[in-house]
Amino acid sequence: MNKHIIEAIELARGFGLQVLTNNRSDYFHFSDGKKIGYMQIEKYGKMNMSIKYKPSKANGTGASFFDETYYDKTKITEQMINCLEYNPVQITGGKEKYWADFNEYFNQYWDNKKEILEPVKNVKWVMKKDNVWLETIISNTTGENIEHYEELDFLVLNINEALELLSINEAKKYINEWVEINEDYYYEMLEILPPLKWRSEQESSFFFISEATASNIHALYCSYNDKYYTANRRLSVKYSDMLDEVKGLL
Repeated sequence: MNKHIIEAIELARGFGLQVLTNNRSDYFHFSDGKKIGYMQIEKYGKMNMSIKYKPSKANGTGASFFDETYYDKTKITEQMINCLEYNPVQITGGKEKYWADFNEYFNQYWDNKKEILEPVKNVKWVMKKDNVWLETIISNTTGENIEHYEELDFLVLNINEALELLSINEAKKYINEWVEINEDYYYEMLEILPPLKWRSEQESSFFFISEATASNIHALYCSYNDKYYTANRRLSVKYSDMLDEVKGLL
């Protein structure tokens, strides 16, 4: 189970979702008690949030949310909730198909020794004021607990406040200005790990290193107009924005 999965499960439980998982998987299922979502996150952050189903009366045009995206801690909870709206779980018995609730789905995995993790109740997230990462979770928070952490100069936040602050702090710490590099170093980085989102057009080429610097922030490399550059950017950045930034360097 990679670090992205562990982090996503923690966020799901903190947002009040049940989770079905085991300690060997790169995926887990989650539920709000009515519908079930599915999430797979590979080692380098590639994320699949849909199991495709054929159209039916139960799911309209077919269950689908994201075919493929990349891990983003600051948006993961919103993506999970949206996935629940479109991705009920299908159980197939022979030719008969029906839509199951979470308990029915869990029961079929009992023999596989998978574990159901209940939501964390009354959750608060604790963060140092100058820190990028969430320090801990306080469950069943009391006023005394909040005062204790505030006296230690911590912020006590709800999930939305915490994720918003995470995004801001990550950007401040890890996203940097473009730096010019030489051609040899550019190709060394291209070959050192499998590249992500490699795209070449308009006399330019961009790729991300597959190992994250933090969250969904990766080292980005560019060749343009016989020059080579690098900077840290989120995987969600648009190609047009990347190209505009590099053109502005010339």
